[in-house]
Amino acid sequence: VTIGLSSVLLNLCWFCAGYAAKCIWNHNPELEDTGENLFVGTGSLDLREALEKWFLEHLDYDFQNNSCDEDQMCGHYTQVRYKYIQNNTHFCVSGRVVNFSFLVCNYYPASVLLLLQLS
Repeated sequence: VTIGLSSVLLNLCWFCAGYAAKCIWNHNPELEDTGENLFVGTGSLDLREALEKWFLEHLDYDFQNNSCDEDQMCGHYTQVRYKYIQNNTHFCVSGRVVNFSFLVCNYYPASVLLLLQLS
């Protein structure tokens, strides 16, 4: 069975928008083979700040072993990096609750590192 890109995009949009609207600070448990980055900030959403924070995780990434340094988080970085290297589909939605902005970015397919960690 072949899944068209428009079908993948529609599903990403639907899942991402619905989940972002809930403003739940936890990854969507319904996603399979899909990466997800979350970001929350005070005031208006600063997309640059979110991307910079995710990118800074490269400091905890071991390029030789293609893994995160021990007891460190780098999955947000590998997801963003993989997106640009592999040109995967991604969809971001932001929501605002009181004085907080909430950003959800879904990536399909998930980065190789993320899939290995889930296995």
